[in-house]
Amino acid sequence: MSKIIFILYILFSFQTQCREEIFVNGIEELPVITNMQNMPESLIYFDTNKGRFVQSKIVGNQSISQIKDFYDNILPNLGWEKIDKNKFSRKSELMEIRYYKYNKDSIAEFNIKPK
Repeated sequence: MSKIIFILYILFSFQTQCREEIFVNGIEELPVITNMQNMPESLIYFDTNKGRFVQSKIVGNQSISQIKDFYDNILPNLGWEKIDKNKFSRKSELMEIRYYKYNKDSIAEFNIKPK
């Protein structure tokens, strides 16, 4: 009996550790917050000689304040400097994040453009 419990414990532990990290579509270095998912049809991506233009959205049941706090805390660790409310700068790019509700879902819209 103890061998079965041990094997089930190992399998359960392995499964919880294997959660694949999901990133915002078009912004491969930006993780999607828990309980949110990409809106694939929202991705707009242009690469020009001056830099990239990206618009991508995530949707889910997190509160706007939870989403905002998550990205306000994680973006500096990814090299983004906060320059204004919901606006960030990194190297030659600017990113603005819009947060809003649609029906009961929360949406975060990421917009990146060259400086």
